[in-house]
Amino acid sequence: MLLCRVPKATFRQRPTPRPGALLVLLSALVASSAAAAADPPDPPAAPATLDGLSGALAALELAGDALPAAAGAYAVGHLRLDPSGGSLYPVAAGGLPVGVFLHGGGRFSYRSAHPLEAKLFPVNVKRATKLTASDGEIGAEVRSALVLDPAISERLAGFTVAGRAPEAAARAFAAHRDRFAKDRVPLANLLAQALREGAALPEGAADGVAAVQLQTGRDDLLYVRDALRQGVETLSALQWIPPGNPRSGQRYAETLSRQPLGAPLERWPRRFLLRDVDLELVNPEGQRIELEVRERIETAVPLTTLELELWDELVTGTSRYAYDLEAVTTADGTPLSFSQQLDDLVVELARPAAAGETLELRFRLTGDILYRPAGHNFWWLPIGSWFPRPARLDMASFTYRAVVKAAPPFVPFSMGETVRRWQEDGLECVETRLDRPVQVAVVLAGKYHTYAEERDGLRIEVSSYAFSQDRAMQQIAHNMFELKKLYEFLLGPFPFRHLQVIQINAYGFGIAPPGVIYLTSEAFDPKPQARAFREELNLRMAHELAHQYWGHVAQMSSFDDQWLSESTAEYYGAVAVGQLIGERKFRDAQDRWKQQAGRLRQADSVYLANRVAGETAFRDRYDLLYARGPLLLHELRGEVGDDAFFTIFKSYLKTFPFAHVQTKDLIALT
Repeated sequence: MLLCRVPKATFRQRPTPRPGALLVLLSALVASSAAAAADPPDPPAAPATLDGLSGALAALELAGDALPAAAGAYAVGHLRLDPSGGSLYPVAAGGLPVGVFLHGGGRFSYRSAHPLEAKLFPVNVKRATKLTASDGEIGAEVRSALVLDPAISERLAGFTVAGRAPEAAARAFAAHRDRFAKDRVPLANLLAQALREGAALPEGAADGVAAVQLQTGRDDLLYVRDALRQGVETLSALQWIPPGNPRSGQRYAETLSRQPLGAPLERWPRRFLLRDVDLELVNPEGQRIELEVRERIETAVPLTTLELELWDELVTGTSRYAYDLEAVTTADGTPLSFSQQLDDLVVELARPAAAGETLELRFRLTGDILYRPAGHNFWWLPIGSWFPRPARLDMASFTYRAVVKAAPPFVPFSMGETVRRWQEDGLECVETRLDRPVQVAVVLAGKYHTYAEERDGLRIEVSSYAFSQDRAMQQIAHNMFELKKLYEFLLGPFPFRHLQVIQINAYGFGIAPPGVIYLTSEAFDPKPQARAFREELNLRMAHELAHQYWGHVAQMSSFDDQWLSESTAEYYGAVAVGQLIGERKFRDAQDRWKQQAGRLRQADSVYLANRVAGETAFRDRYDLLYARGPLLLHELRGEVGDDAFFTIFKSYLKTFPFAHVQTKDLIALT
């Protein structure tokens, strides 16, 4: 059945009140249920540029004989490395002392002291390692360890660089480096950036940046303290990417613990904010992309570098496609030094920037990354780092303009209002603009037919793949208008003037970038093979339209706050379907949530849904965000009543329009 009824201003699906449960409910949202034989030559001068430092940090070397026993243990954050039974050797990058190497045995310990992950930490350790956590702490004997710390000479008592390392230590160092060489962790970029920034760290971040690779014999672990970018310290288990994946033979970091350096639920200070993106994308033929991007960035603190995310390749199916960043310049064309390691991009400014400055950077990229899923007649650049963007969600809030040119018969689409469509040099072209600040961007092109309709200031364009599905497109547009009417009553004015609904030639999912909804073929296709996916189609459409509020009006500050996007969209989607079709649909959604939430055994924190480790992490995350989260919201509604519940969430959107929201803000408002 497709939506057809008009919304009602009353609510039939009321939960049973549970007086006194409010504090418990709010707490549940965040609480966690090679050495030379001769004397070495004089060391060269340390690299003076960002890319030079990053290259030197990728080619480390032992820089002297063992440190004296008085050097003692190395400690940073909640990690302690005791070299008893082994020896510490100084490590240098381009002649600059940057760490120590432990050879011959020792022991490490790590303590999780963050109250929100008290229950999750031992579960993650059990699921992802052969170690055991006791009272929030793990420890083990260490076969080798590499400490990378720009402040090593100040932090480790007795640190010196003298003499030369013995051959056995050099061989062990080379073996350790080889063991960790295939880890998909861009440590060199982070450390090079910290060295270039020097003392430009947030107040209270005295321990700065450090990384420790640990070989325990049972598991290989990685500790990172990042007081520059993220304001966290993490302990991860290094896991092999499974066979069959194009990146098989490499390792990824499975996070066991992630502790903020500041107060719980507080945001680490931002270094800058991405304010505007203006791009031109040309697809002259095949999978070829030629992309030029202009970005306007506002600095929040004095800085000399900018950290961004950018694909170095596209991995899909069984293939890998290279993606090249050809140049980074200022607005006047001055080339800028940059270093890209995996998806991590650091740009060095032409001069230090003061707090409050506005910078304009330009990027030129090329590659054959416009992959056509299953060979179908469309390609898309999804929500992701196909253009340079901050790694932190709360450092992106940008207006957007795009010019997209695609080889016919493909028709291009992007976010925002369509300014114009035209043909140029044999290409199909479109210009779009979005004047509301957003966090992500998408582009798509393919063989599409479009139906357009406008009501009450909103223009909806529905585009079907390959064939014109006129009746289905008209029905989808009607459904979206009816949902929009109800959501305006519940949540306030619809946030965009133009909504595009585009068919994806697959089944069973939906995605909602700003002002765009991707729906799979069951929404368009009357054929029997789509029937199995139609049962939840109404809820899926309602969920994706709700994301235009929950996800784009209320923007995530971090992935810990993702329940404020996903759980709320799921709940409001069920409310809408219950109002427009009937109370039974809302009860069906509740029953499904209860069934899914019942699969959870140990991972019980909605707030920490994205920190669950182990083989069942994907399923647990899904059950937390899309089942337990909506159930918690329903219980909160039962506690405070309909009027208060819907007023709280409507006020939340009004208080933080197109702003980065945090869980603590909702708790305070409630």
